[in-house]
Amino acid sequence: MCDQGTENINFEVDSLLEEQDIKRIVAQIDIDFSNSMVEALFKRMKHNYLFNHPLTSLEVLQEKLDYYIKESDSPRLP
Repeated sequence: MCDQGTENINFEVDSLLEEQDIKRIVAQIDIDFSNSMVEALFKRMKHNYLFNHPLTSLEVLQEKLDYYIKESDSPRLP
């Protein structure tokens, strides 16, 4: 299952799918559901928050993730 991004729908992927006898299912085209809502959350979290902080260790990353998830409804966060 994939989205409609060019990294998923192109000649190289088409060739691989044919060679391996794999079926591609495209979200919102071949099926009615997708994970696009959670993907949008992760993209916003990364670009608007995590990439703006030095992530010097796994512990720091965990602290930042915990804060973002707990405070994501807050208007203080970008």
